[in-house]
Amino acid sequence: MVRGLLPIILFWYDTLKINNDIITSIAIVGTIVFTIAIYTTLTIPETHNIDLDFTE
Repeated sequence: MVRGLLPIILFWYDTLKINNDIITSIAIVGTIVFTIAIYTTLTIPETHNIDLDFTE
């Protein structure tokens, strides 16, 4: 998630930094990123007890 969203996170931070102070910008971007991270963690399928031996 971090590698894919890093350019977007930096863009959000730079955009918000223009209109707000640094602490507010960091808080807003951090809240958005943590929300996305929690959502993706909760919705990823569990692989415990699943056969991962794929055949081609």
